[in-house]
Amino acid sequence: MARRSHLFWVMLLSGILLLSVFSVAQQTESSQQPSPASKNPQSPEKATPGAEPKSVPAENATPNKKPNPETPAVQNDVVIKGATVLTVTHGRIENGSIYVHNGKIAAIGKTVNAPANATVIDATGKWVMPGIIDSHSHIALADDVNEPTSPITPQMMMKDAFDYNDKSIYHALAGGVTTSLLLHGSANMIGGQAIVIKHKYGLGREELLFPGAPQSIKFASGENPKRVYGGRNQLPSTRMGNFEVMRAAFIEAREYMRSWDDYDAKVKKGDKDATPPKKDLRLEALADILRGKLLVQIHCYRADEFLTEMALAKEFGYKIRAFHHALEAYKVADKIAANGIAIATWPDWWGFKYEGWDGIPWNAAISLHKGVRVDIKSD
Repeated sequence: MARRSHLFWVMLLSGILLLSVFSVAQQTESSQQPSPASKNPQSPEKATPGAEPKSVPAENATPNKKPNPETPAVQNDVVIKGATVLTVTHGRIENGSIYVHNGKIAAIGKTVNAPANATVIDATGKWVMPGIIDSHSHIALADDVNEPTSPITPQMMMKDAFDYNDKSIYHALAGGVTTSLLLHGSANMIGGQAIVIKHKYGLGREELLFPGAPQSIKFASGENPKRVYGGRNQLPSTRMGNFEVMRAAFIEAREYMRSWDDYDAKVKKGDKDATPPKKDLRLEALADILRGKLLVQIHCYRADEFLTEMALAKEFGYKIRAFHHALEAYKVADKIAANGIAIATWPDWWGFKYEGWDGIPWNAAISLHKGVRVDIKSD
């Protein structure tokens, strides 16, 4: 219980917002270190009212108390007081306060109303901002990030590879990352299904999974699938081969969907001799892409491949959520924007392989000005 009580303070400061990286790291080092975990091989001012009907100003709340070992990991009411608050969307609040009720922000401003028994954290001299969301990460997946036995593996679930004890989750939390999208690697043209996690390091596996998060799937085009399968002298070994295996997979998925539609139609007509098609997890997942049930996240660098990926999506009727890395997005940003596709890119990394040679530091800014939704990520 003592470890969970300590972790509450770490998660409250970094899990809800980012106090300075130094202060969070200093707090954790002074008490205990995280447990061992797997390695990670991958290479991103008007106050609102409080929720309590009966409340008093935060200034009158009781001072910060050392948590009782028997206290649950999540406290009911907490006030972070005296910080410079960067709201991101509503400017800066000097000497501001944040009221957190049941683990969620209930009020923010120069002053906030909170119950008299709220725990107060003095953040004077520190900066507070919302937690960082990393939209492209491979932490806590270790050597299981790719299933490079086939270029089409949509039935793979990253949840099954998720190591909730990986200390990378803890390190990212100390840097202010509170939520991450954990994606399949880029070995396959169509890889596995992603998971979204909250960085509640120290809690149980299920408690780190983001409840109700939209389900994504990872695609990858370009050099990586070519290298993985071309090195074995098998399809795909070229960009032509990359997209051919995708088309073949979606045609197969359409036939699978049609066979189920035919069966359902027979059942509705009362045909008692109707035989259901055999369930196939791979084709079920591909069908869910075509049905729009999975958000498509695509590892892609070159302008010509953005155009091909968009044409393929139009051909088979699915939507692309975002291009990831997207170093040449600035070349066709108007077309990406017209299709309602976002990009998740790096701020300053390019030139590390052939398809990264034309990356520029203004990619994100140019794309944003052209109407593309832009996100800065890790990897």
